[in-house]
Amino acid sequence: MDVDFFAPSFTANPYAELARLRQHSPIAWSARLNAWVVTGHHEVQRMLKDHRLSSARTEIYTRGVPECARGDAEAYTGFLDRWLLFRDGASHRGLRAPAVRAVKPQRLHWVRSTAIETVQELASNLVGRTEFDLMADFAERFVLRTIARIIGIPSEDIPAFAAWSQGGFLLDGTGEVSAEAVRTAQRNVASIRSYLQELVEKRRALPQDDLLSTIAAEFTASGVSQEETIANCINIVVGSHETTKYLIGNAALALLEHPGQLAVLHEQPELLPGAVDELIRFDGSFFSVIRRCGEPAEFSGVRMEPGQYVFCMLNAANRDPERFELADQLVVTRRDAGHLGFGQGPHFCIGAGIGRILTEVALQVLVPLLTRFRVAGEPLDWLPSLSLRGLRSLQLTSR
Repeated sequence: MDVDFFAPSFTANPYAELARLRQHSPIAWSARLNAWVVTGHHEVQRMLKDHRLSSARTEIYTRGVPECARGDAEAYTGFLDRWLLFRDGASHRGLRAPAVRAVKPQRLHWVRSTAIETVQELASNLVGRTEFDLMADFAERFVLRTIARIIGIPSEDIPAFAAWSQGGFLLDGTGEVSAEAVRTAQRNVASIRSYLQELVEKRRALPQDDLLSTIAAEFTASGVSQEETIANCINIVVGSHETTKYLIGNAALALLEHPGQLAVLHEQPELLPGAVDELIRFDGSFFSVIRRCGEPAEFSGVRMEPGQYVFCMLNAANRDPERFELADQLVVTRRDAGHLGFGQGPHFCIGAGIGRILTEVALQVLVPLLTRFRVAGEPLDWLPSLSLRGLRSLQLTSR
């Protein structure tokens, strides 16, 4: 069987279709994607750890681009090729090690304090309001301002940085790419690269007590080139911004749609740290991870050939009843944190700690607020993507 991954109905609620696909076969060929689609928890977990499936896959993001935009496509993928996200083996380890040192838990003390300060400012703006857009008025501003502060981006530059971030990384590897989409992505990537290059050079000359200075110092000490340093600063910063923003929106919607679970967190806020992992499992923002088969490989009796792409559906794996009891239910007291919402293996998300902290701090404010609000209307405005799952808008009105 095949699934129309581009249908609005799938974007709005992919889980029923993914469950049917998993029941049919946890590893299935999709003619629509011209790739393997993997939906079982065991299978996804195994593949994310298998060296035969390569992360060097940037060409898929401009697959099918018209010839008139080929130059922009090559420039775009050439820049992404420098990201540790798209590296394997020793090359990946050489970039990942300094990145991990830069964001290790002992160095994230300022993330929580900055997040708390930022969320309090935004919460005061929501007092007395009877309606608001949770994404535009809260999630986007909260994550962007917090990330900007811990990175050291001046407040006056935040609007431009947000536009570049949102416009540069929407190609998701599904083959549905136009010349204009590629040109827009390349234009925004060039802008954010130029901006961060100047900022990194300033931090190298005069380090500050911010994450950008720490990242630049760690990469420099490890002998990483200037170009790769800038590229991976963007990898970390943009990745943390986009995924966390959507995770907060997904978590808020899940709680609004499960008022009993919202009430549990309202009455027992000490459950929030564990509940964050359950909310990630239930409807995380990392929807899928793409791999490219580098050599012949067989998984669960399915043979894959070199050059074939594999979509590891993280959210489908996190709803696999073979791995989780009551897999399709939100249970905020669940203590089984075996989800794959941040990936698995050598490419486990470097920014997972930042994402967890920001989501927890956001929910500390949102949980009591959400008890007084409801979703204003349907249909919901979902981002049309197979890489990320998130709401572009979530209009709320008081009960």
